[in-house]
Amino acid sequence: MSIPMDEISSPVERTTNSVGIVSNTKIRRFFINRFQIIKNELKQILTFHPQEWINAFRFNSLYPLFVRGDIDGFIALFINTLATLLAVILSLQPILGNEIVYEKIIPGVGLSMFWGNLYYAYMARKLAFKEKRGDVCAMPFGMNTPGAFAFIYVIILPTYYGCISSHEKVYCQELAWHVALASNFITGIILLLLSIFGEFIRQNTPSVAL
Repeated sequence: MSIPMDEISSPVERTTNSVGIVSNTKIRRFFINRFQIIKNELKQILTFHPQEWINAFRFNSLYPLFVRGDIDGFIALFINTLATLLAVILSLQPILGNEIVYEKIIPGVGLSMFWGNLYYAYMARKLAFKEKRGDVCAMPFGMNTPGAFAFIYVIILPTYYGCISSHEKVYCQELAWHVALASNFITGIILLLLSIFGEFIRQNTPSVAL
C-alpha cells in the first residue's frame, strides 16, 4: 500500500510547524498580557478615592513617612533640580525674556515639582501598604536635564531664530513658547503610550541597567 507524496511530511517540516505554532502562541500571550496591563493601568489612573489618599499619608510606624536617608535624597534632588533650573534660566532669558521665564516657566516648574513628588510619595505609600513592606522608597521627581536642553536647543532656539527674521521679537518669543508647550504635551502623550511596556522592560532588564 503506497502513501501519497503530499501526505508525507518530513521531520524538518513538522519541527518548523511546531516552532511556528509556539511562536504564535507566545506572541498572542504577550499581547493579551499587555492588554491586561493597559486595563489595570487605566483603572489605576482614572480611579480616584479621596479616602485612599488620606490613608496613604496617615501615620503608621510600620511604614514611616520619613527616614534619615530622605535627607540625603532631598539634598541631592534639590541641588540637581536647582542647577538644571538655573542653567535653563540662563539659556532662555536672553531669548524669551523675563516675562515668559519668570511668570510662566518658573511657576510651572514649581507646580510640577510639587505635584510630581506628592504623587510619587502617594504611590510609594500605596505600594507599601499593599505589599506590607517598610522599605518602599518613592522615586525622586525632578527636571530631566538632557530633555530640558534638548527642548531648548532643538525646539525653542530654532523656532525663535527661524521666526525673528520676518516677525517682531515679542511674536517670536510667544511662538517659541507655544511650540515648546505643544512639544512637551506631545512628548507626554508618547511617554504615556509607551509606559504600557514599562513592566515588561522592568522584568526583563537587570536592575543595575535601570
